[in-house]
Amino acid sequence: MKEMEAKVIEIVHEAAKIVDGCSHSIATDKGSKENFATEADLKVQSFLKERLTALIPGSSFLGEEGNYTKGDYTWIVDPIDGTVNYFRDIPLYVISVALVRGDDVLIGVIYNPRVNETYHAVEGKGAYLNGKEIHVSDRDMGHSVVCLAWSVYEKKWSDMCFDISRELFHSCEDIRRLGSAAYELCLIARGSAEILFEMRLFPWDYAAGSLILREAGGTISSVDGPIDYYDQCTVLAANSDANMDILKKVVGDRMGTFRISGSIWK
Repeated sequence: MKEMEAKVIEIVHEAAKIVDGCSHSIATDKGSKENFATEADLKVQSFLKERLTALIPGSSFLGEEGNYTKGDYTWIVDPIDGTVNYFRDIPLYVISVALVRGDDVLIGVIYNPRVNETYHAVEGKGAYLNGKEIHVSDRDMGHSVVCLAWSVYEKKWSDMCFDISRELFHSCEDIRRLGSAAYELCLIARGSAEILFEMRLFPWDYAAGSLILREAGGTISSVDGPIDYYDQCTVLAANSDANMDILKKVVGDRMGTFRISGSIWK
């Protein structure tokens, strides 16, 4: 797996060069003014699908820009996590790649090309930033930075998200909303933030980051149990079990019996 990780990192760095050569124009509308793909999203996903599936013949591919398949080994890819940031030339977006087998993430690689940060992990081997091992902080909730968002694609859920944000804001040190959940998970893994909450994310948003976070000593789950690596779910992440318990109570109290429904497999 370490040899495979090195190959994945090389491929992801090649993909970043494709981003540099693309225009920032919108290539396709995905159903709302907030949700779209750029030329770079489409070209990078096509490149990654070809190169990654060639590493494991017969492997499947689950990418944000469609054409899903699911199999024994599955590559879960976000060609650009933070598309709106990229489109508006805000220098915070990443390429995210995970190799998953069943419910186990075997490899996670997340690359921020604008600051040359490569976060990477192999199951059971620790988490690294540019080859240097990283670890979560030991900060309690009162000294935590919380990363979150307000369900931009389903604004009907925003009031619930704002209520959760308000309660967390009064308990934590400060809040960040950066526009890339994959990168926010990396920030928790390296000790720069402590908490993440999003009402709805998809596997390509968190598959790679979940492994990097866990290998750095953190924890990630959904409201009632494990996160789903093959469909949408509510995602909670923390640097410690104690902070996760607080987060789950705040989210659970506000969400009540409400749970995300529907599937990406249509």
